[in-house]
Amino acid sequence: MTETPPMIFTIETSLGDCHVTATPFKRIQSSKTNESEIHILYEMEKGRIAEKVKMPLHPVTIKRVAKNSSNLEKLVAAVRKDWEHKSKQVTYKVLKPANEGEDIWVEGCKMTLTPTAKETFFVFVAPNGERLRAALGNFQEIGNRE
Repeated sequence: MTETPPMIFTIETSLGDCHVTATPFKRIQSSKTNESEIHILYEMEKGRIAEKVKMPLHPVTIKRVAKNSSNLEKLVAAVRKDWEHKSKQVTYKVLKPANEGEDIWVEGCKMTLTPTAKETFFVFVAPNGERLRAALGNFQEIGNRE
């Protein structure tokens, strides 16, 4: 098999981008469908997982298989669990859009929900009881809960 460069792409998930590297490993000689063994590495900010798959060496097929992989689901579930564990220990400041003028940061918020597969926002409760929704990048960890 001639050296085929790895295919690198990004899959958007509810908990941020997952960077994928699909590296062709070897062509399967007996395959009538021109299949190859491909190593796929999924990497997110808080974890990584890898798998080997046999499929045709075609970019569209590789992206489709990677996007629908149970290993990607496992990685997202592990990242969600990490966020949920951390949310019990720390407080956050959350960017709140203002109706007029500049956005404001609300400090001392507690994270109550992490995004699901269909939702892309984290949910926080401010010290005054107000519920705030924020996407990744619109909140920051500020300290440990007391």
